[in-house]
Amino acid sequence: MSIETEKCIHFMNVRYGLDISMYQTSFLEKAINARMNALGRESTEDYLLFLSNVPAESFEIIAQLSNSYSEFFRNPLTFAYLEQIILPSLISQKIKIMKRKSGFGRRLALRVRKPIVLPFFSMK
Repeated sequence: MSIETEKCIHFMNVRYGLDISMYQTSFLEKAINARMNALGRESTEDYLLFLSNVPAESFEIIAQLSNSYSEFFRNPLTFAYLEQIILPSLISQKIKIMKRKSGFGRRLALRVRKPIVLPFFSMK
C-alpha cells in the first residue's frame, strides 16, 4: 500500500470516523484516483487538502467506494453451485407442493416428508 493511500485512510478515519482500510488496496487507490481525476487534482496531498476544505467531498469518495453491483449474479461458480449441488439436493428430498381446499378458497401448502438439509448449510 502506498504512503498516499495510507494518508487517505488515516485522514478519513480521523476527520470523519470512517474506517476505509477494509477495502482492497487496488480498489481504494482506484477510487481515490477517480475522484482526483474528476476534480483535476494532481497529487494526493492536493486532494486531501480539498477533502479537508470541502466536507461534501467525503460523500463523493464514499459513493465511489460503494459497490453498486452484486457479485453474486456475476459469478459463474455461484450458478454452477446452484445447478449442480443445491437444486438437485432440493429435488431429491421430495418436496411436494399440493393444493388444499380450505374455507377461504384454494391455497398452496408446502409439505416436506423430512427436513431439508443443504450442503454447507445448517437448518438449526
